[in-house]
Amino acid sequence: MTPANLGFCLLGALLGAMIGVLPEIGPTVTIAVLLPITFFLRPLAGIIMLAGIYCGAQYGGSTTAILVNLPGEASAVVTTPAGCKMARLGRAGAALGSFFAGTVAFAIAGPTLSSFALSFGPAEDVALKVFGLLAATTHICNFASGGYGVLVFVYFAELVMFLHLQPIAQGSALPTLLDALFEGVPDASPHLLHHLYGAGALTGVYMLVDGSLWRDVAGIFDLDVIDLPARCLLEGKAAEDAAATAPWLVDMSLAEPEKTSGSPFHRKFFARHWPLGTSLLLQTNAPFAEVRQHLRRFTQLPVQDDGRVRFFRFWDPRVLHPFLTAIADDAPRLRRMMMTDAGQPLNYIIRDGEADLCLSPEARRLSDLPITPMRLSFADFDPIARARAAERRERMVDRICTSFAKELEHQPRRAVVAAVDHALRLFGGYGFRTHAHLHFFAVWTVFYGPGFEARDPAGTLQAICRSPASEAERFKAFRDRFDSFTMRAA
Repeated sequence: MTPANLGFCLLGALLGAMIGVLPEIGPTVTIAVLLPITFFLRPLAGIIMLAGIYCGAQYGGSTTAILVNLPGEASAVVTTPAGCKMARLGRAGAALGSFFAGTVAFAIAGPTLSSFALSFGPAEDVALKVFGLLAATTHICNFASGGYGVLVFVYFAELVMFLHLQPIAQGSALPTLLDALFEGVPDASPHLLHHLYGAGALTGVYMLVDGSLWRDVAGIFDLDVIDLPARCLLEGKAAEDAAATAPWLVDMSLAEPEKTSGSPFHRKFFARHWPLGTSLLLQTNAPFAEVRQHLRRFTQLPVQDDGRVRFFRFWDPRVLHPFLTAIADDAPRLRRMMMTDAGQPLNYIIRDGEADLCLSPEARRLSDLPITPMRLSFADFDPIARARAAERRERMVDRICTSFAKELEHQPRRAVVAAVDHALRLFGGYGFRTHAHLHFFAVWTVFYGPGFEARDPAGTLQAICRSPASEAERFKAFRDRFDSFTMRAA
């Protein structure tokens, strides 16, 4: 019990007593009224405060029972006869104090009693209930007329309760087993920790960060001597040339998160580095080596618009978030970026202001797509370039609809737009930039359907697309091969 938790317990008891003193408002209603107060607390502190509210409401209900002969809630009825009589004799303080003393004594003996109760088996449980029923039988038959009818109802209710009895296992009713982690990493959001390390979460948690940021957040980590598995994404001369700004991958996975309070790095990271929003977390079932190998291929990528190879700072959340948003409808590139070659999905978790965002792929929709080369375009980052690309696409659609008006008279325009968009993304990703070449690919896609290049029996068309030859040579070879066999229209 920490001082903070004791303070929450005392506050809950005071609030519970203030509301519980009102007639007809018992502990259940009091907890329902005050429950929103605990929404902003950590789970353990919230439960402790609710327990204090319950005990305070019990005490508040006995206060009116003793002073004015009016029980505040159901369990205070038995306090009314003796308590009110003591109050009339001038001993109200003793009556109120005896209830408070009993509550305190119960709180002190609570851990021992709970351990003793959890040791009960079926035999002890049945024996205790039979004893209670026998005591109730004696009391009702001695003091109530028609007591046997009441007993029949009581025994029937007890039988129904037995039919719904569930075994209790210590800790099984808790919504999470990460209390130690919540306490060990107090600055992290419980929702974020549960998402990363809770039941059913993906097993691997990795941090991707610019190697220069440790200087901006001094004292948190030095990537060369960190006590967690960490490796730079770059190798060889590239790592030497970009040593000050190279991206690093750090393994923050926990083998048994329910049994640990986290490492010193976890505490410092979530307290001083994560709120700045300068790093991102990855969550996946893929092992560390596979994740690193997957990410390494994105450090340098060709740009479709000019064919030049550029560094891609995807490890910066300010770059990755807009990029993934821009390619949200580009399934091939989304599959390449957010799933490993083995089909393991990658969840990217970033800090956006005061919120933690999880960017997850639709694994079922993307897993069946073929793996295509990854390329960038100016439209991925520049709204003006994106608008110009949309205008070029619309002009190409208009030209195709005009040139093949008779053949496409029954084809809705939105289908033509979808086919042209698919062709521009797919073959642009293969490095075709010439407008005339892309126009041919768009026409073939409109008439033969998306993925027509995969219907080559020998697989030559796809091999030509992936060939390192020049664009002109690849287009000529593609057209010659396409004309060499018959393909039915879609």
